[in-house]
Amino acid sequence: MKNRLARRALRSGEASLSEMLALPGQPISFAGDLPAEGGISPAVIEQARERAAGGGDARLRSLPPQGIPALRELLAKRMAGKGIQTEPSEILLTANPERTVRIIIEALLTPGDSALVETPSHPAILRALRASGIEILQAPCDREGMLIAEAERLIEEHRPKLIHAMPALGNPASTSWSAPRREALLALSRRHGIVVLEEDSYGDLLYKESDSRPSLYAMDRETGGNGVICVSTFAAALSPQLRTGWAVAGTALIDKLLEAEAEAKAAPEFARDQETLLQLLLHHDIEDDLRKISMSYMERMNQLQALLRKHDGVGLAWEAPIGGMFLWLTLPEGLDAEALLRCASAKGVTFDPGISFYASDAPRNRLRLSIAHASGKRLEEGIDRLAEAINEFLART
Repeated sequence: MKNRLARRALRSGEASLSEMLALPGQPISFAGDLPAEGGISPAVIEQARERAAGGGDARLRSLPPQGIPALRELLAKRMAGKGIQTEPSEILLTANPERTVRIIIEALLTPGDSALVETPSHPAILRALRASGIEILQAPCDREGMLIAEAERLIEEHRPKLIHAMPALGNPASTSWSAPRREALLALSRRHGIVVLEEDSYGDLLYKESDSRPSLYAMDRETGGNGVICVSTFAAALSPQLRTGWAVAGTALIDKLLEAEAEAKAAPEFARDQETLLQLLLHHDIEDDLRKISMSYMERMNQLQALLRKHDGVGLAWEAPIGGMFLWLTLPEGLDAEALLRCASAKGVTFDPGISFYASDAPRNRLRLSIAHASGKRLEEGIDRLAEAINEFLART
C-alpha cells in the first residue's frame, strides 16, 4: 500500500526526493549536490512564504538593487557571530548562488582572461568560467589546501584576474584549509593584485565547532585588505527552496558587482525569495537546523567509512572529512569511475564520477559519494552494491 501511494505521488509530482529514492527499483543514490531532506521542515519554509506574501506586492516591487535592507542587516549580524565583520552596505543579494558567481565573473573578467581554481573544484564554477570564455588554471591541493608554490607558478605564467577557493569544506573533497595555507594564499593574491572569490556554501556543516577557522574574507579585512569576495547561500546546506545567494565585499567591489547586475535593477521577481528568507530568519532558529543536519551527516559519514573499511580488499582510499556530506574516493589505479558507474547503475547504485570536478587532465579513478540521501540499511546496501561492482571490475583485470 505504501509503495502504491508513493508511486501515485511520484506521478502527480507531489512525492519528495526521499520517497522517490525509497521506491522499489529506484537506485540508491550517492550522487548530486542537494542537501538531505528534513534539514529544515518544508512546513517552516511554507510558513515563511505565507508571511512574505502577507506584506503585499508594493514592497516587493520597490526592491533596492542590493536587496532587502532588513535581510542584509540580519545576514551581517549572523556573520558577525562567526567572526566576519561587515556592514549591510557590503552585502549584495542575488537570485541564486549560480547567479552570484556569474555576476562576479561578468564584473571582473572578460573573455580571454584567466582564473585560478583549486583542483578538484566545484563543477558549477568550472561551467560558469567556461561559459564566459575564461581560461581555467588548475592549482593542485592537498589536505591543507591549495599548493601555494604551484599556484604562484601558474600566476606568474598566466596572470589570472581571479582566484576561486572553497577553504571551508570544499566540493568535492570536503577539505578545510589550514590557517597557514589561508594566510599564504592571501599574501599571494595581494602580491599579484588578484581578487579572491571565496565560496562558503558548506562551511556551516562542520561536525565540530572547534574545527572552525577564520574565513579568507575575515582574515583579509582584519589586516586592512579589500581583495576578497565571500559568497554563500542556505540552498546548499539546508534546502534548495532557499534560493537566495549573497556576496560580501568592500564597497568598491560591491559597486562593480552592481554595475554588472542588471537583473537586480530590472527584474525584481526574486524579491519574494528574499522576503521569505527574511521571515524565516526572523521567526525560526536555523542555527538549530544546521547543528542537527551536521550531526546527522557526521553519523552517516562515520557509517559510510566503517562500511568502506569492511570492504578494504577493493583498494579504496580517502581522507576522513571533518564536515559536510561528501566523501572523495580514489579507486585502484586503472579502474575508470565512469565505466564503474555503468556497472554500479545496473546494480541499482549511483555516484558522481570525478571527471566533472576537473577542467582538464582529469584522473579517471576518482569519484564522489554524497550521504545526503542514504542512511542506515539503505546506505549499507548501497555500499555493498558498489563494492560488488568494484570487485567485478577488478576480477576482469
